[in-house]
Amino acid sequence: MIQDAHANTRGKVASNSKESGSALIRSDLPLWTKCTCHRMPEVSAQLMRLHVVTPKAPVTVILNPRVQPTSKEPIYHTGEAPIHLEWARYYILRFPYIYAGPHGTVQRSHEATMSGKLLANCVEVQYIPKH
Repeated sequence: MIQDAHANTRGKVASNSKESGSALIRSDLPLWTKCTCHRMPEVSAQLMRLHVVTPKAPVTVILNPRVQPTSKEPIYHTGEAPIHLEWARYYILRFPYIYAGPHGTVQRSHEATMSGKLLANCVEVQYIPKH
């Protein structure tokens, strides 16, 4: 679990604050980070899934995932227009295990450090006023 853009956590996140969730989706999230397991030597954990629960409310939730594995690589995206999600649903967005670009496979750092990023604002919520 990711608690904020610069720290992951073990187990459940205690806060249910709308502000912390909003701040999280407005931040770049690391693609790779130090694993919270106690394994030695330290290993990296990779962002593999994004879980989205859409509310039963007059809003539209839009996904526009953009990933940059390294600062030297291009930005990866779905190749489609942003994805509009239906209300009152549970979605799981799965990210690739391996990223490949024009110069071959993207090699992540062998050290357990934060690298790569899921770019900010990949989830957008728009209010739809009732007539």
